[in-house]
Amino acid sequence: MNWLAKQMGINRQSVHQWLVEGRKPRDPKVFEKMRQIVLGSMGGYELGRPMIPVGFPLGKMRFAGDVPCGSEWGDPLASEEFIEVEAQFEHPQRFAARVVGDSCYPALLPGDITIWHKDMNPTYGLIVLAQRKGDHGCTVKSLEYDEKLGRPRLHAINPSAGAPEDGEGWGVIARCVAVIRNTDGLRRSWYLDTGLRSKHLS
Repeated sequence: MNWLAKQMGINRQSVHQWLVEGRKPRDPKVFEKMRQIVLGSMGGYELGRPMIPVGFPLGKMRFAGDVPCGSEWGDPLASEEFIEVEAQFEHPQRFAARVVGDSCYPALLPGDITIWHKDMNPTYGLIVLAQRKGDHGCTVKSLEYDEKLGRPRLHAINPSAGAPEDGEGWGVIARCVAVIRNTDGLRRSWYLDTGLRSKHLS
């Protein structure tokens, strides 16, 4: 948060109010500026096949393409490429994908490489990949339980973003178990076999 405030030339308190407290900035273009700063720091990860700098040993994993993290349902996962990943991430029930969109900011940033473990019944509070019935459109959100509705719901971590409409219904297909992030030439990774929550990535 300090880094983002410095890049924008504003104080940290303002960024905290917008992203954590859910207050709306006076300038509606602020969140777009944030998105551009984050994308710029990723060195253009929104284009092309991802390259993951890793140590040895390496393994191969299916790269399913881009997973949308926005207020709308995105395209179904289509790519059948393979990429090299650290051996610790390998599992027959896993695949890799790259995040696009900012509805899970600041837990997930556009350009993050995520590792997903197939799971149709994950624990509430985990970051999940959901698929819409019918057209199989996908979205990344936090899985929560809505007491009022008495059923699960998809929660946008970014207070400025909303979850997509349920439409014909949806189901969870995987939980996020690892995130690989490269910023300013520095690589960070988070890994938890049981699944990651937003608090793990803060």
